[in-house]
Amino acid sequence: MGQFAGGKLQTLAVLLALLTTAVVSLYFRDIENENALKDFEVLATEGTDALDARLHQYMVGLEGLGGLFDVTGTPDRKTVETYVASLQLDELLPGINGIGFIEYVPADQLDRFLDESAQLGIEDIRVYPPSDRDVRFVIKYIEPYVGNEEALGLDISFEEGRRTAALAARDTGLPHLTPRILLVQDDSKTPGFLLLRPYYAPDAEIETVEQRRAAFKGWVYAPFIGARTLENLTPSQNQAYSFSVYDGEATEPDMLIFDSSAGEQTAHTSFFTTQSQLEIYGRTWTIKWESLPEFEAAKRSNGYIFVMVFGLLLTGLLYALLQNLSQRQKTVEQIVRRKTLDLEAQKIQNESILNNPLLAIMITDAHGKILRRNDASNQILEIGHDYVPNLLTVVPELTGMEGGTRTRLEFQGKDSVKILSVKKNDWTTPHGEKRSTYFLRDITIAEATSAAAINAEKRLDLALQASEIGVFEIDLATGESIVSDMWMHIMNVPDCTKDFDAQAYFEACVDPDDYRMLQANDSACIQGKEERTTTEFRVHLDNGTRWMRSDAFVSSRDANGRALKLVGTQIDITASREMDRVKNEFIATVSHELRTPITAVKGAIGLLKASPDLSLPAPSARLLDIAQTNVDRLTELVNDILDLERVQAGHMRLEYKDIAVNTLLRDAREQILPIAKTANIDVDIQPADNDPVLPMDRSRMLQIMANLLSNACKFAPAGTTIQVGAETVGSQVRIYVRDAGPGVPKSFVPSLFKPFSQADNSDTREKSGTGLGLCIAREIIERMSGQIGYRKTDDNMTEFWVSLTMPESFSSEKQALRLVQ
Repeated sequence: MGQFAGGKLQTLAVLLALLTTAVVSLYFRDIENENALKDFEVLATEGTDALDARLHQYMVGLEGLGGLFDVTGTPDRKTVETYVASLQLDELLPGINGIGFIEYVPADQLDRFLDESAQLGIEDIRVYPPSDRDVRFVIKYIEPYVGNEEALGLDISFEEGRRTAALAARDTGLPHLTPRILLVQDDSKTPGFLLLRPYYAPDAEIETVEQRRAAFKGWVYAPFIGARTLENLTPSQNQAYSFSVYDGEATEPDMLIFDSSAGEQTAHTSFFTTQSQLEIYGRTWTIKWESLPEFEAAKRSNGYIFVMVFGLLLTGLLYALLQNLSQRQKTVEQIVRRKTLDLEAQKIQNESILNNPLLAIMITDAHGKILRRNDASNQILEIGHDYVPNLLTVVPELTGMEGGTRTRLEFQGKDSVKILSVKKNDWTTPHGEKRSTYFLRDITIAEATSAAAINAEKRLDLALQASEIGVFEIDLATGESIVSDMWMHIMNVPDCTKDFDAQAYFEACVDPDDYRMLQANDSACIQGKEERTTTEFRVHLDNGTRWMRSDAFVSSRDANGRALKLVGTQIDITASREMDRVKNEFIATVSHELRTPITAVKGAIGLLKASPDLSLPAPSARLLDIAQTNVDRLTELVNDILDLERVQAGHMRLEYKDIAVNTLLRDAREQILPIAKTANIDVDIQPADNDPVLPMDRSRMLQIMANLLSNACKFAPAGTTIQVGAETVGSQVRIYVRDAGPGVPKSFVPSLFKPFSQADNSDTREKSGTGLGLCIAREIIERMSGQIGYRKTDDNMTEFWVSLTMPESFSSEKQALRLVQ
């Protein structure tokens, strides 16, 4: 019975010990979870504060741009670009897309707005989308421009959320944030926002809604993408916790702005969660915080399990608990230190924004004593950091300057005279003390640069007039163009009105036979196949037919590579062409006169060699062979000279027929095979896919192919193979001849297609030739609106190629080719 009672007591003791252990372990578990929750809420508060601080940083940047507008009135585009660049957005304002200005434009003043924008250097602005509203809210400035091109000219009133936030900011005088929107410049189509700060006329009364509307000018604004703004708020983000942000008071999925856990491979049910709301610039953002396994692992332990299993090891459990508490304390201290460093960094960032090196800001009392100033003030006025002077003593010209006015003055520095732009604002402290704020900007370099630019433009105009070079610029997207006075002079343009259509006039004057070649050359440049387009062509003017040479290039392309502008020069080369004509006529006359004696000599030699009764000694027969060879070379030279003269004078008529390219290749091979076999060289055809058919002069194309193939036979090593083939590249058919020869020296390539040009001009050269074959080939192929060229292939083969345009491409090219100015 006693044993039974003892067993009951032991069992009761064991049960009590187990119960006590369980209660204690559960109690500690609850305490642990409660402390961890507090730590987690500290992290959440830290993240909320960091987000609030980041948005207020954006507002500091907008305040700075508003100050710039106060100082400059209406700054030009370059000034705004320089100011925004000085803010170092990526480093000091992370997440922001840019900073700009939205102007409040009545619909009946839209033309005035566009003219004023052009004068300020904003030439590429266009207002969109179309609207029938009485007032437009147009983005006039946005910097940096790269990446924000689509925003420039946008009327933000087209969308209800943007318009409501903008009007609320105007009427309240307070910054406002738009609802969740999609930025037009954001290709990722993720949620974004506009932060709008109203801007009123300086010194205007804005106490009432009516006064604010009367003084209203527009909004200084900053576009930002929610995901970028919410990234990397604190070091604990995505390490200790994840969070999601919603636009509004509820966590509706369609109002989600950002979810830091998006894209995670594994799902996780968070042990700690908390939710808060942030009231920021007229909007309510709901933030939901969720712990991550790393945080939970650091804050939770399995000590209570060990207490339940090993009740007698309570001391060890307490020791482990104390260690855990110590570690938790260290974690909290680290968080506090990181937060302190973040706050100090934010303070430094704010100071760097206020100390803009381009704008000096000083606050003085009623007597001109400087109470506060930024570093730019010390630099512009050349005063020491520790020296506290009277502003009116340093710059006496400011004495008597009234508040709300702007002035320009010359300031004598230590080494030179500076030109300053000064704006003064007067105000009173809550204690009735009068204060003045001065904004100073050094405009010395800006004025000097403007004067230098004007002088340079005058010198350039004089140089162009003296050299009789006409200049044109074409906007290929809109068709708008600009031509110089000299262009109009050399084109004999009569006195005309501002509606003069230069393109129509040019097309009416260009000789029809030259227009197709002009189109093909310009098309190759516009499509990016050639770096420049250079063409000589005839124009028929009131004072006769003149020869012109145009040289142009594409000066700008969009992100997709589409040509936007074509810029070039045009000169009158009639006199030069006339000199060439006289020279060619002389050469042709001499060549014609040589033909008769050459024919006689050649016939006499032929009779001597064919005479059966004439027996000559071996030396004499050798001399007769040498004479025969040189007469043949002289005949070839005369024929080449006459061909060149005919094609350059326009007397060579081309008979176009539809010819299959692969048939042309086979005929060219058959034509050259005897020469190739003599040189122990094989000729291989590489036919074009689909065998394209082109309009061409067959005999002249075979003449070109014979020239290229005979050159290849001369220079290709014996036992090798010459490749003759064709391929289709876009709208072009490219015919090529490749051989394993040494190729053309780089120094000789620019002269390759000039008359009488040979890489080896010495009397002892091994390969004979007139030096006219490639020149004649180029002249003929250009008359066919084609191109000819040379290159070394990737496998070190020597390649000469001819490129011709397929007929169906001509009609499409003609629409975008040339608006010559």
